[in-house]
Amino acid sequence: MPMLEIIHSDEFSREQKKAFAAGAMEIFQEVLSTPPGRLRLFFQPIAPDSSIEELLPGGDQPASMLVLRLTLLAGRPDDKRAALIGRLSALAAECFTFPLAEVRFALIEIEPANWG
Repeated sequence: MPMLEIIHSDEFSREQKKAFAAGAMEIFQEVLSTPPGRLRLFFQPIAPDSSIEELLPGGDQPASMLVLRLTLLAGRPDDKRAALIGRLSALAAECFTFPLAEVRFALIEIEPANWG
């Protein structure tokens, strides 16, 4: 069961989130044959005063942040991992009007013996 977390500093509308969720489900179905209802998707907003820029004296204005963190079972082929990273990053950039070059992606693979 893949788990995708969207960590962000900007506000997203419900419509943006719905568009991303629909696109993400389609990507997972195409790339990993994930059945409907198996993807877990969470949006995690980060408060502006949670950044180091806001907490240290003389800090700059915090920059916008968009990080996709995907946790899934290890063992997927390189081409499938690359497809997920590329397509989900592009989808996030499009849905949230965010520069693709600034979207960050963390893929966390869990060995099946460590998944419970």
